[in-house]
Amino acid sequence: MIELDGRVLGFRLRGEEPVPPIETTIGNAKSMPNGIRVSISNAALTAKTGAVGPGFFYIESTDRTAGIRVIGETQYPVGRLLKVTGTLTKIGNERAIQLEALSSDGIDNPVSPIFMVIRSVGGSALAGSAGLNNVGLLVKVVGEVVSSEGISFIIKDGYGNLTCRIAEGITGPTPGSFVAVTGIISLEDESPVILVRSQQDIQDILPLF
Repeated sequence: MIELDGRVLGFRLRGEEPVPPIETTIGNAKSMPNGIRVSISNAALTAKTGAVGPGFFYIESTDRTAGIRVIGETQYPVGRLLKVTGTLTKIGNERAIQLEALSSDGIDNPVSPIFMVIRSVGGSALAGSAGLNNVGLLVKVVGEVVSSEGISFIIKDGYGNLTCRIAEGITGPTPGSFVAVTGIISLEDESPVILVRSQQDIQDILPLF
């Protein structure tokens, strides 16, 4: 292999230091191309590794405008403010950050879920849809349970149906009941789903419609 000083066609060659990460926000990062190294500060942890799936967690801006998946491990408590450094990538159709470094000053600033009707879940991340790209945000939706089996249940409101994924150890609600569900918006193929973090994220309510 021939080693040269400098950069050719984007490859790192001998003597070259890694490109420093771009200091940015979650919202701006999601509009950048894959492969860009970014550093995001003061991002609130909304779901730690394992709570919504193995090998990844979620962070959200404290103004609740954007959230994103981070591929990596953390057991910091939910609400802890983090500094995340990594490389932008994609898991299926969902933007993500491949974690390189993670740190915290020990400050907590939990974000509250945003209430959302089912038709708004996903927003402009879905083909042919409009509105805020809200994939990665912590939200709360309400509806009637259409079905409940295994690792998922489906709810409906006056606007459509939505699949909610649950981890092992979480009991799904009873079909026909009405629930408020808190969780992270994710994408499976081109469809939005809610990733439920704990049993407390599923609450029985009185019918609203």
